[in-house]
Amino acid sequence: MTTSPAVTVSCGVSAWINENHLTGKELVRSADQTLYKAKEAGKNQIVMAEGLNPGNLETI
Repeated sequence: MTTSPAVTVSCGVSAWINENHLTGKELVRSADQTLYKAKEAGKNQIVMAEGLNPGNLETI
């Protein structure tokens, strides 16, 4: 039996919330920065931007 190569995912999470007053450009920059932090931390990582509370985020 042969095995398939593993797929790993690293994610950077940011969110636009009225209280943080981010512009669109700042939101993208924040998500990009957290993505690189996740990649630096290793495989299969999720990093959230500072100040985000997962309990306050809605899923789409």
